[in-house]
Amino acid sequence: MNYTEASSSTQTNVLNNEYYQCNMENWLTMQQNSEMIVTKNQLFRSKNTIHAYLAKQKEWMNWCVETKKIADGTIVSDEKVAFFLTDFVMVCDRKFKRNDDDTPVPFGRESIQAYVKAITDIYYQQVALDLNKNLHSREPIVRQFLDTNTKKETKCKRVEYKDREKNTLNNRYTKNELLLLSQYFLEQDSTVGVRNHLCFLMSHAMLLRSKTAFGT
Repeated sequence: MNYTEASSSTQTNVLNNEYYQCNMENWLTMQQNSEMIVTKNQLFRSKNTIHAYLAKQKEWMNWCVETKKIADGTIVSDEKVAFFLTDFVMVCDRKFKRNDDDTPVPFGRESIQAYVKAITDIYYQQVALDLNKNLHSREPIVRQFLDTNTKKETKCKRVEYKDREKNTLNNRYTKNELLLLSQYFLEQDSTVGVRNHLCFLMSHAMLLRSKTAFGT
């Protein structure tokens, strides 16, 4: 190899090293930026969101790492979420609700959905940090699980003649309760009492939330 060829080869190696070094620095910078964005997203969440997600996410992590000792840890996948719902969530009881005969009340549709949302939040964080290449955490298996559970819950309530309007907006007042409430507002004998009476009747008749009724 002559001097010209050796010099050209050296220059090529230098350029390649600079190219790879530049790419590595850019990759590290982008990773740091992604981590900062995810962290800021966590910091600026509402207290209600943090409260709703945190406990359930801790249960998910403990189940993955301590209980089942799954190889890929807390990485979220459709199959794993469905397994978690079956193995952990569905065997849990509501802490503060009991049946009339004092037997535990199993989690309902809304509670199960809350777990799915909390774990899906972990999935989004993992995807943002390029830690998770799985399909969405609510793919066919989880969706079929939720659909089956909803149908099962509806069928059980129908068979057991349970009031499906209980603890919902459709849970109506009796005529006597409406009379007592109206009497309470009218006895105030004020503009505020009349206004509150109207807001109550309108909200109840139209199934409105307070913010909707006030137009806010």
